[in-house]
Amino acid sequence: MVSQTTLNRDPHSPAPEPELGRNSKGLTHDAIELCELQWALLSEDLKSAVRGGRTGGVLVLIAGAMLFASAPVLLLALAAWIETAFELSQSLSLLIAGAAAALAAFISLAVGWNIAARGAASLKRSRTEAQRNVAWLKQMIASKPACRN
Repeated sequence: MVSQTTLNRDPHSPAPEPELGRNSKGLTHDAIELCELQWALLSEDLKSAVRGGRTGGVLVLIAGAMLFASAPVLLLALAAWIETAFELSQSLSLLIAGAAAALAAFISLAVGWNIAARGAASLKRSRTEAQRNVAWLKQMIASKPACRN
């Protein structure tokens, strides 16, 4: 009969492999639990990234707004000073002032980007954990099922 237990009296013959159907409930439970844990880890990492990247983002925005607001006046004043101090033509003075402003903007952008990237680095933990979880699930699905109680 189907519902009866068979005894294996031959010690040399292997035990029958458990059916996948018996283990699918446990595997599904483990997969759902891993998804929940992964979501919780990602949520915490995002909170940490926002806290760490907030300062860098604010500095980049402030620097951009200040540069945008004051750039024309400062660049024209710098060009006029260069023209007077070094007896250069107006066009060359404007070029030098513009290049100096572009260099300062690039340095500000690089510093702000670096600070913001440090805050986003905390997401690496979630990515690494997700990769391990996916590898584990693939292994569980591909390998022969083990008996679960």
